[in-house]
Amino acid sequence: MADLSRTPTEDFDLSIIIVTYNDLPLASTCLERVFQNRTRFRYEVCVVDNGSSDGTSEFIQSHYPSVELLRNIKNIGYARANNRGIQHSSGRYFLLLNPDTEISTNTIEELVDLMDRESDIGVVGPKLIRPSGEMDYACRRMFPGLADYALWILNLYRKFPQNRTIGRYNLLYLDPDKAVDVDSVAGACLLARRTAVEQIGLLDETYFIYGEDLDWCYRFILGGWRVHYYPKVVVLHHKGGTSRHHSARLIVQFYRSNLRLYRKFVADEVPLVINWAVYTAILIRGFVSYLYNLALPSERKRVA
Repeated sequence: MADLSRTPTEDFDLSIIIVTYNDLPLASTCLERVFQNRTRFRYEVCVVDNGSSDGTSEFIQSHYPSVELLRNIKNIGYARANNRGIQHSSGRYFLLLNPDTEISTNTIEELVDLMDRESDIGVVGPKLIRPSGEMDYACRRMFPGLADYALWILNLYRKFPQNRTIGRYNLLYLDPDKAVDVDSVAGACLLARRTAVEQIGLLDETYFIYGEDLDWCYRFILGGWRVHYYPKVVVLHHKGGTSRHHSARLIVQFYRSNLRLYRKFVADEVPLVINWAVYTAILIRGFVSYLYNLALPSERKRVA
């Protein structure tokens, strides 16, 4: 069970936790959208700054004095920083929010209201869309098994989206505007119930970044809680906006997290020879991705 240092209070229904790292323009817009929300629910905002050198902390202190600002002297990772924010917060619910998101004006009202109505939901996530209008497929996922890893390594899972086997991981065959229980929503905008977090624990800090949301959501399900995708709420996600300038380093973390996820939840059910084949394939794909990314101009660099 998670030991949350601050107890819930009657003052706040929701604690919004934003982890920043050298992304001042995005963080500023993110906070602006948060404070534009129209809701009857009381909320607090906690920003955990991971050692930014671009003036993020100073800007927040001067422009948003009501924000609880926690400053780390270095980048301690996304999972660990979010855990610090969770342990410092006192709301009935925790909203993990990336600084490269822009929430809609009904986000807080609709998500908290849903959780209050349906007490068996441990985690809920909205529909995420990219600036192009395309859906961010990470906002609703099933937990990856061996077949899903194979399809990902072979880059087949989006080529046949209507196939229920090939498109299973991102549920590509489902109506994107249909609410449904899933195995995971995206950590870019994820609302978690405090009592459920107390039961299943905090984010796994062995993930520096990437994979921690899949891991966390799956543990909620193992603990008997529902994980729900709720497209009535739509949030804009400038995906990669916080990582493009650190893409080479984060590619390493992306593939490291995939290895960690596979070893933790899949490998024990698979023969050793197949495991080594999967490990080798992930490492080769990661190496190729790293080299390819080095050759791209800065405006096209990406992580995954």
